[in-house]
Amino acid sequence: MLENITEQQVKDAIQAFLTAQYDKKTEKEQKQLAKAIEDNDVAKIAELNAFLQPFKEKYQKATWLVEAKKMAENVQVGTHVSKGIHPSSRGDNVNFRQAVHHNYVNTQTLASRFLDANSPRGAIDLPLVAFFEWEVVAGSGIKMRDVILQNSPAVAQSFADDEALSKHYHQAFLECLNNQIKAPKTHETNKQILWALPQDESDSDNYVTLVPLYPSVLTHEVFHKINQNRYSDDNKTARDNRSKKTAEQKPYITMKDLATVQLGGTKPQNVSQLMSKQGGRNYLLPSMPPIFRQSQDIRISPSATSIFATKALQYKAKEALNALLTLIKTNYNNVNIRDARKAILSDIAYQVISLGETLQTIRPAGWTKDYHNLSMNQKYWLDPHRADLEGEENFKQARESEDWRTAIEVDFANWLQSILKKEFKAFAHDFADPEHNEWRREIADEIKKALRLGKGGLV
Repeated sequence: MLENITEQQVKDAIQAFLTAQYDKKTEKEQKQLAKAIEDNDVAKIAELNAFLQPFKEKYQKATWLVEAKKMAENVQVGTHVSKGIHPSSRGDNVNFRQAVHHNYVNTQTLASRFLDANSPRGAIDLPLVAFFEWEVVAGSGIKMRDVILQNSPAVAQSFADDEALSKHYHQAFLECLNNQIKAPKTHETNKQILWALPQDESDSDNYVTLVPLYPSVLTHEVFHKINQNRYSDDNKTARDNRSKKTAEQKPYITMKDLATVQLGGTKPQNVSQLMSKQGGRNYLLPSMPPIFRQSQDIRISPSATSIFATKALQYKAKEALNALLTLIKTNYNNVNIRDARKAILSDIAYQVISLGETLQTIRPAGWTKDYHNLSMNQKYWLDPHRADLEGEENFKQARESEDWRTAIEVDFANWLQSILKKEFKAFAHDFADPEHNEWRREIADEIKKALRLGKGGLV
């Protein structure tokens, strides 16, 4: 907790940050120095030490804090940044912290862990923002900006041994973080919206000028959340396991129609700190009007004996069926033709199982009770949740014990055979047992695949 943070912990955090900055800037040369020392290369050691010395001086606490105060005079902290609208903007950022009284998602409702900022001088001042984001105690979640903003007693003499000087630095950082702009300014590259107000007889130009800024903290939260959901190890594993027979099947997240807009070009760090972390990439979720479709329900006559007697099934698979008919009309028989036929048959079988799954989804459990002529095998297939209803113990037992999937295979083969015989009347006799067995094998393979994936209501 914040109240438990000590002065020594803050001092240690400042030193750890400066050490990390030094290491980041001189990692290559430090490795070269270690190698030169190992090789006892006196000349190289002297050369590298001379190179490193200015960096050592720069990241001395007293030296760096002087520069940090200059950074604080230029850095603009904000939830909404002007440069997000145009990277050349010199307008002010806004650190929006006011209470809102509506239920729409906004910066305030997020309680974001992130802080954004930029500077007219560009990336040169951004190390101060990294300092504000540095954790006082690793893994605690408490950052330097937290102890500064809360005016924690731990910062009283943390920035310098001289208490007055330490308070001077603290006040500079506090003002930077609060970013209380007394005279906000915009810029010619910012957008403007003239919002009409109720007409006043004394004022013919009764409007207010709105200057929209980029809600970078909000967009960063969206960016972070999407990446977390899409690319987490758990989500990746679940997605990779979806077609593995032996792996445990778990739900996974996918996002369709996700767009990306790039801000800042090749230098997103000039837009803001958070934009730099995102590489300038910002996600856009689809915002489109709904597409109204006809009900997916399949019309089945109450007197129907089979789902295969419905026109809806043939319509659903019409493209694949037409492709099969065209292929048969070619009157060729080679490996490519056979492979193409197998792929088409697989597609037809898939469409049949898909239609069955649609019926299972959109119709209530037990809908087949009113279809007295429908074969029981197809009831087991198309109405699987009926087995969960009270009073349907016999249905459940029969479904679990009978070989109804084999009957579905035969029904499919008969259906496809009849379509082909009707289309090719001149040589209908050519569609005999071998062809019938082939159609049956295809639907059997598709059923096995559906069972493996736990789809189609065939379990």
